Parts: sequence; structure tokens; C-alpha cells
Amino acid sequence: MKKSKLLWHRVCNETGYVCSVFPPLMYLEGKADFEQSMPAGYKPVHMICNTEALAALLDAFPGHVVLRNSSVTETPLMAHAVFGRLENVKLLLERGADPTMLDYKGGSAYDYAKRGYNSKTSEAIMAVIREAEENWCKTCTTCKARVKVSRCGRCHRAAYCSKDCQVADWNAKHKKLCPAYQEIEDKPQINPAAC
Repeated sequence: MKKSKLLWHRVCNETGYVCSVFPPLMYLEGKADFEQSMPAGYKPVHMICNTEALAALLDAFPGHVVLRNSSVTETPLMAHAVFGRLENVKLLLERGADPTMLDYKGGSAYDYAKRGYNSKTSEAIMAVIREAEENWCKTCTTCKARVKVSRCGRCHRAAYCSKDCQVADWNAKHKKLCPAYQEIEDKPQINPAAC
């Protein structure tokens, strides 16, 4: 069984919502496409509720941590924040989601958490995102030291305190994330055709 088909099977078994929205026929035909938009422009990475299934998807597609919704330009971090999925928010931040990114209206992940649908988790999510925002510009991506940092010369998002930390992060995960970071816009424009 192909890698994408195995992952598709795992995601569908662990989250009924994704399974019910995506045509099951795609799986049966072996055409699982994790970049295909669901209704309203969302991608699977935006809608997976189960943290283990989200981790499996990000293991297979690390760049999806910053994959935007095609119509309203939400990042996965914004979507999980508004739906109150605290563990998914933590996972996305751990995997390299940029908490400072904005949607087309200038809204951040913090703003999404603030108007979240789950009042039981919104305060905790706002605290996690606020801490991540504060640390984003001042903390080494690799060792988490709060020191003077230099940014990656390609994507300008990852921060490092030393060449050793940069090399370690490049080999561990940044090699796959850097191209995804380079493709995203800091403040994108809405695509009316995608709505």
C-alpha cells in the first residue's frame, strides 16, 4: 500500500469529519490527495481533530504546518485555535507553525483563539499562542535559548543562536519546512475565485 494511502486510511479511521467530507471514493481509487481543498477551502491539516492523526499527517507532509486555506487564508494554527483544539495547537507550534502569520484581514492565530468556539479551551490556547508569539523572535529554534538570534537566510522565519543549532535544525526538520515558509505570504490577499 502506498504511503499516502496508508496515511489516508489512518486519518479517516481516526477522524470521522474528514472521512465524511472527503469523498471516500478517493481512498478506494488510491487517489488520496492531502492538498485537495475540502468545502470552504480547508485542507485536511486544518480539520483533523485527533492529535495523533495530525502528527501522522505532519510526519508525512512537514510543510503542511503552514499550508493556508485557499479561500480565507487561515493557517492550520488559526483553524485549530478557533476550534479549541489545544493539543493540536501545541503540536503545530512544536512542528514549526509561525504564530505571527496573518490572514487576509490581518487576523492572527491569537485573534482566532480569542473568538474561539470552545470557551473551555480558548483561554489556555490564547496563553500558549501569546507565549509562542513572544518567543518567536527572541528564541533559538533548536535549543530554545533566549539570546540574540540570527534568522535563516532563505525563509527569514527560523531563528538560531549559533551555526551548530542551525545545522542541527536543518538536518532535523528545517530542510523540509524552509521551502514551505518561502512560499507563504506574510499577509496574503483573498482569492475571490476560491470562495
